[in-house]
Amino acid sequence: MTKPETLLRAYPKSWRDRYGEEFAALLADDIAERPRSLRRDLDVVRSGLAARLSTGGAMLAALLVFAAAATSIWTQLVNGTLHARPDTAAPALGLLTLSICGLAVVAIAAAGAVAVSRAVARTIRRGAGRALVRPAATTIAGAATLAAGVLRISSHAPATTPLSRWTWAATESISTYWIHPDRLLTLPAAEIAWMVVSPIATAVLCRGLLALVVATGLAGTWRRNARLMAKAVLLPALVTAATWVVGSQHDPNAGLRAGTLDLALIAAMTLAVVAVDAASRRPKISLA
Repeated sequence: MTKPETLLRAYPKSWRDRYGEEFAALLADDIAERPRSLRRDLDVVRSGLAARLSTGGAMLAALLVFAAAATSIWTQLVNGTLHARPDTAAPALGLLTLSICGLAVVAIAAAGAVAVSRAVARTIRRGAGRALVRPAATTIAGAATLAAGVLRISSHAPATTPLSRWTWAATESISTYWIHPDRLLTLPAAEIAWMVVSPIATAVLCRGLLALVVATGLAGTWRRNARLMAKAVLLPALVTAATWVVGSQHDPNAGLRAGTLDLALIAAMTLAVVAVDAASRRPKISLA
């Protein structure tokens, strides 16, 4: 017979602290009536996973994965298109759609930055600014490290435009070099170090931003807008990028021919869209 405490571990600690006692009582009553119910147990685990996804950290991580994967594909399309004219319409369509979605993400990020700045100002006026010192310092440290690294590494990037050099530097850690140590060790030491440091700096930046969002009371607004963003921005980018990856396998232009890494990026983008959509839904207390 399953114990209520065991099933409750599927939920995050913050959720258990708030609803755990009530839900444990419901589970105890249900287990008394149905000592063995696989359907109930699976439903509780599913709801627990949804609750974990609904945390701001999970949502931000999913958005970050999507942005990194989409940026990597966009950079490849830009460089391939500038080196040789595309032989099919898929690269041009993918590049156009990813560019539009990228601009939309930048606009959303700018609007979010304004909202966070205003919320920070309100928090300081209320005399609660001390709680923001650590999140703000973390955010600034992560952002400064990323900016300095991108500017440094982009000067040696094998790209043709300033923007594509920056995006190449920002996503250099997304590389098949990791599974080919002999090729990885041929890179300059600075680039190898950057491939390790950049994901850490990104995680630090996101951790600081998330803490600021929570401390300023914007978490609810973040969740409400995430699902709309997934449908209006992320999904079109995913569909067109996937169309290019699938359709480019026999493209005569080698620079625009997707590889195994691109297939992995599409899979990561798909999981990220699903995660963002799931994270935008409020978990419900339910027993099947």
